[in-house]
Amino acid sequence: MDPDDDNDGVLDLYDYFPEDPNEIADTDGDGVGDNADAFPNNSSETIDSDGDGIGDNEDDFPSLSNHGSDRSVTIRTKPIANSSGCGLVDFNAPTIASKKFGVASDGIGFAANFSLSGCATNTPEIVDIYIDLGMVPAKGSKVFKVRDNGDWVEIKGATIKGSVVHYSLLDNGEYDLNRIIGAMRDPVTVAIPVASVVIPIKTLPPLGLLILVLLSMLIGLRKILTSNFK
Repeated sequence: MDPDDDNDGVLDLYDYFPEDPNEIADTDGDGVGDNADAFPNNSSETIDSDGDGIGDNEDDFPSLSNHGSDRSVTIRTKPIANSSGCGLVDFNAPTIASKKFGVASDGIGFAANFSLSGCATNTPEIVDIYIDLGMVPAKGSKVFKVRDNGDWVEIKGATIKGSVVHYSLLDNGEYDLNRIIGAMRDPVTVAIPVASVVIPIKTLPPLGLLILVLLSMLIGLRKILTSNFK
């Protein structure tokens, strides 16, 4: 009896796959060897067809790259059309200013910059965008498109729940910077619109108010006395 049937250097007694020289262990116990398992520590996932880091069972579009991350920022794109080929081809989160004079302030200090390609060219597609900022922005914050000329334009209809931004992007629409049908580009950031910024009004302390009232009374009395002696 051969103690190592597959001749992989590991005795059958310790080999989870004694007849497969390419496999030894099955850490998550899902029946797929660790070498062939894209998720060796997750028993509910074994394959990642599009290589986007999300297992096919959890991925809405298992053959379409629609997840990305940079630092603590992550993105998920979800085409409205189930047969869509509109996939994520680039994602990064570069540092930018946390405010734009006259437009917004108290921002997150970075942009979520992504590109999509392979979208339909006959009819403009709509893709739902979900961006986890990795942080909860300041209360009252809104989502802004960062245009190539540096302008910030608020994306109407965008929502922020906790750390997640959500909005819908129309190919070649108002917020798509790529003007070619079939591809989209959309850098966004989050900040508080200037109109929403509350500027505190400084008030006098009680003693100051009392002095101001007394001065007003004295000025009024002086005017009365002056008019009586004319």
